[in-house]
Amino acid sequence: MIQHSPETGNIKPMNSAAEINSTSAIPEEGNGRESVKGNGRESVKGNGRESVKSSGLDLASGLTPRECRLWAQERLKEAGVPEPEDNAWQLLSFVTGYSRSVYYLHERDIMPAPDCERFSELVEKRAARIPLQQLTGTQNFMGFDFKVNEHVLIPRQDTEVLVETAWKELKKERPSVHAGAQKFLETPATEAPATETPATETPATETPATETHATELTPGQAPGQNLPEHKLPDGNLPAHHSPAEPLRILDICTGSGCIGISLAVLLQNDGIDCDLTLADISTEALQVTNYNVWHLAAWHLPVHILESDLFDAVEGTFDVITANPPYIPTDVIEDLMPEVKDHEPRLALDGTADGLLFYRRIATESLAHMNPGGHLYLEIGYDQAAAVTALLQEAGWCEIRVIKDLAENDRVVTAQRV
Repeated sequence: MIQHSPETGNIKPMNSAAEINSTSAIPEEGNGRESVKGNGRESVKGNGRESVKSSGLDLASGLTPRECRLWAQERLKEAGVPEPEDNAWQLLSFVTGYSRSVYYLHERDIMPAPDCERFSELVEKRAARIPLQQLTGTQNFMGFDFKVNEHVLIPRQDTEVLVETAWKELKKERPSVHAGAQKFLETPATEAPATETPATETPATETPATETHATELTPGQAPGQNLPEHKLPDGNLPAHHSPAEPLRILDICTGSGCIGISLAVLLQNDGIDCDLTLADISTEALQVTNYNVWHLAAWHLPVHILESDLFDAVEGTFDVITANPPYIPTDVIEDLMPEVKDHEPRLALDGTADGLLFYRRIATESLAHMNPGGHLYLEIGYDQAAAVTALLQEAGWCEIRVIKDLAENDRVVTAQRV
């Protein structure tokens, strides 16, 4: 999940949604005001007041969204935050709920004082290099919005290569276990087969609508309802049944759960029934995993959550094992950007001296938990392909391949058990 640049040797965080969905900064022209900068402060003229102080927003004067945004851009730029314009916009949108089109309609309105105060606080935190996603509490990955905080790595676009590779390959290898699976989920449970209506039949009377049933819910419980962020009862989610054996997926070092949840839900939507196990050594990280499971996967497939140091607490065998383990060499971590080294969990970053400790364990320990013909998908650092490939070959894996990311850096190693 960490982008390690071979050109600079630095690892950069994903600072904004712009790295997934490119967004342009809002134009500064066209509102009849002039932005004036100087001595570390910015003021907006044209409305008879100086609206922004160097230490923060002048909340007593009443500010417009545009004035807040311009101040935030300058404040973040002074703090050395990458992409200050986009970060300012993302925080303003988060506080106000404005889309870009709505922003243009209200950019000269006076913002409520509580919104201004909250926006100012978030901008100062971002200026302190707290990651944007930790401030908004979410990051989009593979089209799903995952909850994140300081206890999990922020999902990166590079990691989507792992999910996309596994998704594409598993769909080809394992076709839908039952025809019309998606249609089944959308069909009323009591719907009868259609029959021809005699020409002389009287007009049908209106009957009450029949509810659809995708999963069995607890009475009073609706899909998407907030659920406790603590250990799941018995570590499991509601049981689902399939006419064929489900594809068993294990995601270790799961963090937010973004890899395992995305892959399993995408396959499930394609009619391939899955049984998902998510494992992590961090209790705090599993709180985030649990939240994301309930909001993104609980109503699609069975999920099991384990607190485990790699495979220590894992039982049984699987058809697919995925992992984005810690792989940054210890002495490289201090050279990372502040967002990463100071605010993302060291436990999820540090791969010890050479960055390969966890790959050594996975290469050997995963064999005992992999079904014959099963697939292993690992994210790696840009310069680790040869070393990880050698470890897998030595352990007896076959069909080892290296997949590049969009920047043409080695990003994923896949292997298969004989």
